[in-house]
Amino acid sequence: MKIGIDIDGVLNDIHAFIIEYGIKLCGELGKYKMENINAQWSKEMFGWPTETAHELWDKYGDEFYVRTSVREFASEVIKKLKLDNNEIYIITARCNGDDWFPIGIKDEAEEITVEWLKENQIAYDKICFGSKDKVKVCKENDIDVMIEDDPKNIDSLIESISTIIFDNPYNRLDKYNKVARASNWNDIYDMVRK
Repeated sequence: MKIGIDIDGVLNDIHAFIIEYGIKLCGELGKYKMENINAQWSKEMFGWPTETAHELWDKYGDEFYVRTSVREFASEVIKKLKLDNNEIYIITARCNGDDWFPIGIKDEAEEITVEWLKENQIAYDKICFGSKDKVKVCKENDIDVMIEDDPKNIDSLIESISTIIFDNPYNRLDKYNKVARASNWNDIYDMVRK
């Protein structure tokens, strides 16, 4: 089986990072406050203009992209999936020149991502960068199941690809009640085996 895995929100906890560092930035700026803890992105979470959202990533993005931890059990579960003869495809929108990467590392987004995967012992067969249209990438690579967190991607994926939603507050929508949902990596292993 070919398994597609997203990075941000699936292999790491981007939501927790935005909360922690967003609150820190609000304090430093002396304005703004948490508006919606269940929002996916910082603009909606704190009511920020786009410039302030970029300030968060320019100021603290290297802490996230370079040093954030992988989710608990992700490395060992992916290794088990590979031992079970599955192929692992990392499918991410990240790419060199990504506007949301900090200014100093923007042109090294792909190299930083590969190094982060290596440091966190995430085994994979192929990585697909710049995957804005995940359905297209999944079809081009004959992906059997995609593990995703972003509602925008989930909406298009569930129409044509078997999808497992990695649970986050921003994707707990009624329209996904019949879609497989994992709250951790051990759940994912059980779902893929079944």
